[in-house]
Amino acid sequence: THPLREAEFNVFDVMHHGTHEKQLSNLFGWLLDADGSHRLGDAFQRMFIDEVNRSLPSSPAVPYGPYSVLQEANTSLPGESMDIADIVLESQDTVLVVENYYVADGHGHSFQGYQTFGARHGKRSVVVMLCGSRGSADLTDGWDCSAVVTHPSLVERLVRHVTADESYRQMHPDQHA
Repeated sequence: THPLREAEFNVFDVMHHGTHEKQLSNLFGWLLDADGSHRLGDAFQRMFIDEVNRSLPSSPAVPYGPYSVLQEANTSLPGESMDIADIVLESQDTVLVVENYYVADGHGHSFQGYQTFGARHGKRSVVVMLCGSRGSADLTDGWDCSAVVTHPSLVERLVRHVTADESYRQMHPDQHA
């Protein structure tokens, strides 16, 4: 028998096919998966949690994981029209329901539906708007209560992390590239 092989890294496998929003969700979902072929472990997940906590300073801090990662989760109740969250992170006691869109608005998704979906099974629910830039004026219909995390804030943190870790860069040159 052959020992289990690690998944090979290929950025095109990460991106899949689809729209710009879907491709970004695929990329962030991959980075958030602690077992991903990026070989960062839970480092990016922790960066994301830090940014969520920074956005919600008056709330109790969201704990670090481990979190499982799910994409394209239907958050609607039975009998309702489908409402799809882009990324869901779930731990033993916390669920982060993430809408990823370039513009900071709910663009027709139900904030309350996302909140309710996360709270199922008695877990703490945190709704996150992952977007290109903060535009709080666009956050209405409950979305003003969401944590707002920007793509640039996450990418900047990731670049700093990888730049500071020479061992990572040497061991994983494809991922670093």
